[in-house]
Amino acid sequence: MKKTLRRTLAALVCLLLIAGTFSTAFAATLNGGKSYGKAVKLPKFGASYVGKLTSNRTEMWYKFKTLSTDAFYTVTVKNLSVPDRVEVYFMDVDEEELAKDYFVYKNEQMSAQIKLTKGQMYYIQVLGISGTGNYKVTVK
Repeated sequence: MKKTLRRTLAALVCLLLIAGTFSTAFAATLNGGKSYGKAVKLPKFGASYVGKLTSNRTEMWYKFKTLSTDAFYTVTVKNLSVPDRVEVYFMDVDEEELAKDYFVYKNEQMSAQIKLTKGQMYYIQVLGISGTGNYKVTVK
């Protein structure tokens, strides 16, 4: 009986370790909103989220609120499978662009480190020019 219980517990520990590894290796799916006013909030800093562009000239909007201190944030967008490119824009609540525009080609990524003000809402726009496919967004 004790031997069976030990084996069962060992198997459970292994499964928990494997599940933890997979959960950090894969990004959650989170499609953006279709406009600035319908931007989808990124739930967690440091997590990656995969979105899908479903037609030409599709735009996806995300937003995030900064923490309680002014700090540098790194925003990364990777083009996982959009054939041509995606364009990436960063904006504040007044829709003022905060960084240069980025063109991210298939299987490439961009990262921008931007100093942001505490407690403010910021926006990321991912715009598909031609084709459909997936991309990944991370803010940390």
